[in-house]
Amino acid sequence: MEIRTSFDINQLELLKEEMPAKAKVLFQYQGVFSKEKIKDFLTEISNHTSSWPSAHKKLYYILIELAQNVSKYSNWREEDQGVGSFILGETEKEFFFLMGNVISNKALQVLLKKCDIINSLDRESLRLFKRQQRNLIPGTNRGAHIGLIMVALTTKKPLDIRIKQINSDFSYFILNVGVEKIS
Repeated sequence: MEIRTSFDINQLELLKEEMPAKAKVLFQYQGVFSKEKIKDFLTEISNHTSSWPSAHKKLYYILIELAQNVSKYSNWREEDQGVGSFILGETEKEFFFLMGNVISNKALQVLLKKCDIINSLDRESLRLFKRQQRNLIPGTNRGAHIGLIMVALTTKKPLDIRIKQINSDFSYFILNVGVEKIS
């Protein structure tokens, strides 16, 4: 896997292009997804969503899954940590994350196939698929898809993926995840 250390793109602008109509940005970030930063993100979620306990708990869990994926798999790296971006926003009915990172087009094709599989499965099949993926032989590259399976299970919605091509080798992978305020 080729790893680049930087790209000439504004990730937050790419995410903002994907925001729902009449949405409000509560928090945004572009940079290294270190353990310390992820803790800061969780504090921001608490600051904005604690009045909706069910949504708060789901958002907390989803952020951990997605932030770990950016940290591990982003092709834009600094200080051996993945670089990405995210927006925590809200509409009248839901909170949402727009999470994005740079990915090689070769890896993107594999990821999109896995996302298609995840989106084709019902809830019980997703649980079975998750157990199968966890039981793969140690050292097998399972990639980010267990986290994506968990996101689909948590939200009870298909994965909403957007792709922005950067060049012939890399694209910007965006995942839009919504959680209802009242659940």
